[in-house]
Amino acid sequence: MKVRNVHILTKNGHQSAHALGLEIQAWLRHRGISASVYPNADYSLAASVDRPDLILVLGGDGTMLSVAHQLNDFSVPLLGFNLGRVGFLTELSIENWAESLAGVLDQDCGCSSRILLAYVLERPGRDPVSGRIINDLVVSRSGLARLLGMRLEYGGETVAELRADGLIVATPMGSTAYAVAAGGPLISPDLEVMEICPICPFLSRLKPMVLPSAGEATIRIEHPTQETYLTLDGQEGIPLYQGDVIRITQAKERLTFLIPDQNSFVCKLQHKGYI
Repeated sequence: MKVRNVHILTKNGHQSAHALGLEIQAWLRHRGISASVYPNADYSLAASVDRPDLILVLGGDGTMLSVAHQLNDFSVPLLGFNLGRVGFLTELSIENWAESLAGVLDQDCGCSSRILLAYVLERPGRDPVSGRIINDLVVSRSGLARLLGMRLEYGGETVAELRADGLIVATPMGSTAYAVAAGGPLISPDLEVMEICPICPFLSRLKPMVLPSAGEATIRIEHPTQETYLTLDGQEGIPLYQGDVIRITQAKERLTFLIPDQNSFVCKLQHKGYI
C-alpha cells in the first residue's frame, strides 16, 4: 500500500498524545509524506473534505472507537498507537514508534476488513433511531437492583424470555471487551458473526451464543426497571421503556485495520493477558 497522505488523530485533551502527533507529523513529512494532526473531537469535518491513505490514532480503545464513528470512508485503514491501558484496537506501542512506523510503511502489511453491526431502536409513536456498532450494544439497568424482563429473538424465532441484569450483543472485535468479562468467548475479528451474551440471567439456561451476523437479532423490552439503558460502544446511552424493540443486523459498511505482520490475533491475546 502506497501511503502519500496520513491523518494523525490524538486523544482529546491529552498533551502527550498531541506532542507525539507533532513528532510523527514531522517524521512523516521528512519522508515526503503529507501529514496532518487533529484532535479527535475535531475530526469529523476534516474527514469529509480530505481523504487520507492511512489514519493513525494516538490514544486507547476509546479514542479508536470515537474516531471510527466519525468516518465517512470506511475503506481508509486505521492503525493505532496505544496510550491507554488495554489497547486491543490499538496495535502498536509508543516505545520505538519510529522504528515500528517505518516497518509498517516500508513493508506490505496486510489489511483486515471487519464487520460492523447496525441497530434500529423502534418505539411506538416515535421515529426509529439507528446507527452502527463497532464493539457492542448493551441493554442494562442502573440504580436499583431489579432485573430486566426481555425477549430475545433471532431469525424470527424466540430464543429466550429472560430476566437478567442485561444483555450484550457484540461484534467479534467487541468480544474482548465487556462480553468476555460477562463470560462470553473470545472470537477472531475476521469472522462474520455476532455474539449474544446475557449478563447474570436469573433462572435461565441461556448461555453466550455465537450466531451468523447475516441473521437479525431482536431484543424486546417487556419489563424494564426505572432506569434501563441502551449503551452503544460504551460511549452513548439511550433510555429504554416498555415496548421498545431493538433490531440488530450486519451493517453494509466494514471497518478496515492495518495489521503489522507480528500482530496476529493469538499473539495479541497472549500479550494482553487473555490467554
